[in-house]
Amino acid sequence: MILTHSKPTAKITSPTTVALVLVACLAGLFTTKASAEEKNQRYHIDMIIFEHLALKGWTEEYWPSIVDSAQIENVQDLTATGRSPLFIENANPMLDAEASRVAKNYRIITHQSWVQNALGAKESPKLFLEANQGSTSFYGTVKMYQSRFNHIEIDFNYERMIPNAVRSEFAQMQKIPLNDLPTHWPFHISAQRKMKSDELHYIDHPLFGVLLQIRKLD
Repeated sequence: MILTHSKPTAKITSPTTVALVLVACLAGLFTTKASAEEKNQRYHIDMIIFEHLALKGWTEEYWPSIVDSAQIENVQDLTATGRSPLFIENANPMLDAEASRVAKNYRIITHQSWVQNALGAKESPKLFLEANQGSTSFYGTVKMYQSRFNHIEIDFNYERMIPNAVRSEFAQMQKIPLNDLPTHWPFHISAQRKMKSDELHYIDHPLFGVLLQIRKLD
């Protein structure tokens, strides 16, 4: 009886196949690296919040005495620098020239400037801010996040003293007896903007205003 031994057949991989595999691996590596870099991208944010001094905004429309409250759950304090996940840093204002122009005709409530990580909508917490300026108090949140574009969300509450010059007319507009009119009145602003780097955005309100700018850091 003759025994026949068969040799195992070696699998030969062509140079083209090897090259394609290497390209695919490198592409995956670069995509992962790009995603990580994009997630950790730093942005400089500058925001000016101010109030109108003109009195017509008080009496041109009805202002409800009960307003929505800014949602301040799960927030990160703007003053808490170096904390994950935003790793906030203090920064010099970008909008000094704009602030000087605003101050000529309006009262600035607060001017804030900071650097933070850009995260997705679910990962990025809201930042809590508050300030007092004269007869106006303010608190609320601002959130910057990235999806396909950069987004800014603001949610602010104000309480402002009713000017004596318009108290009578304001009471009539609100259908409240003048003697029952409180000294201060509440207001609420909530808005969202898609923003490109270096664009200046203005969020308007008859009694308040917000200037916003973000800048991508190298």
